[in-house]
Amino acid sequence: MPEEDSTVVVARGASYLILQNMFNTVIGVIALSVITRTIPETEIGVMAVLTLVVGVCQLVSGMGFPKMATKFIADFMGRERRDGAAGVGYGTLRVSLIISSLMSLLVFHFSDDLSLFTLKSTVFGGIFKVLAIDLVFATPLPSLTAIIVGLQKIREASMINIIRGFVKQVSVVSLVLFGFGLRGIVIGWILADLVNFTLFLGLIIKNFGLSNHSFDLKRLTFLSLPVLASDSITFIYSWFDRVLLLTFLPLKDLGVYNMAFTAYLVLNSIPVAIYTALYPKYSELHGRGGVQDVEKAISKASRYVSFIVVPLCLGLMVTATPTISLFAGPKYAGGGYPLAVLSGFTAIESIGSVIGSVLLVFEETRMYAVITAISVLTGILSGTQILPSFGMTGAALSRGVAAVVSLLLTFLVIRRKMRLSFDNEALWKSWVASLLMVIVVGVVEYICFSKYLLFAYVLIGGSTYLLTLRILHAANKDDFLLIRKFMGDRWRWVVDLLARLLAF
Repeated sequence: MPEEDSTVVVARGASYLILQNMFNTVIGVIALSVITRTIPETEIGVMAVLTLVVGVCQLVSGMGFPKMATKFIADFMGRERRDGAAGVGYGTLRVSLIISSLMSLLVFHFSDDLSLFTLKSTVFGGIFKVLAIDLVFATPLPSLTAIIVGLQKIREASMINIIRGFVKQVSVVSLVLFGFGLRGIVIGWILADLVNFTLFLGLIIKNFGLSNHSFDLKRLTFLSLPVLASDSITFIYSWFDRVLLLTFLPLKDLGVYNMAFTAYLVLNSIPVAIYTALYPKYSELHGRGGVQDVEKAISKASRYVSFIVVPLCLGLMVTATPTISLFAGPKYAGGGYPLAVLSGFTAIESIGSVIGSVLLVFEETRMYAVITAISVLTGILSGTQILPSFGMTGAALSRGVAAVVSLLLTFLVIRRKMRLSFDNEALWKSWVASLLMVIVVGVVEYICFSKYLLFAYVLIGGSTYLLTLRILHAANKDDFLLIRKFMGDRWRWVVDLLARLLAF
């Protein structure tokens, strides 16, 4: 496949995920605005703990298979071996379903003990029993998603996730408004995850059929165990800041920080979408053309990550306080500082979305696990030192430090295995334009601050960024050829307008 065609495929895959996230973000913001104004901050903290339990169960049930399943399915499909892809997919799914059922039974049986251990009270034991029902459908979802990503059916997966997001938020808001509180929130999760599970499973059966093909699970297990170790450490990394907050600060503060972290996850979903789209494409390119094709793809991808992700991250950084105050309510304004810190570090390590999956493509799962372990240990150690003094902001700082360490180590290891080059011109021009945007918006906020002026800040910042790109002549002919091919003839006028704005 020509380089331009591969780039378009990846761009479309990432755009489907980003559009999915945009839709779910809009409806999620509306739902959160209702929830945060209906239930107290303490129960928002309980929601965070329930989400933690779901995450642990998903981690255990996956056994590290999902990442390797994506790699092998994409590899087999690239070599037109659908039977091998089906064997990997169904083998992964069987393991996940068996362990998921067991996890659900354990949570139901030990619900009161879980409530006492995590929340220092058995009051929420009934909520954990309801959560156990959700685990039947929620826990296998990472494996189902990995199979579909390996098939590169990202558009279909995005549509299913949009449906799930709609069902989830409508159900949750309706039940909360009818007075069901936390129980209503978990019931909404059950309905949404049931829809997601059913539609994902149907899509897999449609593509593979009711196949009897098998795959050597010993090989998959051998490669997946280091990934499981890495995923376990990554999971600790994902939660260590909130667990430390739960240890040192009241549950109410965890609720405020969790709102900031939720906003950060919305932002982080963009580099995650790019990572998700690139991983199977790298695997396919590696299977067909070897390392050199992957090297070219990395250089091309770094250009568009620079122009898209960096300004979004720094834009949220400078507007963090009005953003969280407007959408979550003034009682969550204290989450503005940690959100700004998280957004700034996401900009720094955004290039990681381009290279983060390369070690998995090369089957260097043990090195992947070692890098993750070192970065997480760095984050935990820094968090224990600075969190007691700086509170929520200290938790965000420790997370940022760990992310940067992970990026540096990944870069150093990959550079020893292949010629690693980025589009340096795009990198520096995007950073110059983004930092100027931050300065302009920061000055405007200093002169006239109001959460209701958020959209004005966004307009000013976006205009500053585009004007600076124009002055720097950042765009080139190939960029607009790629965008035209991506958008199609129907939206050609949009591309032409963008070309005129950027003075090409």
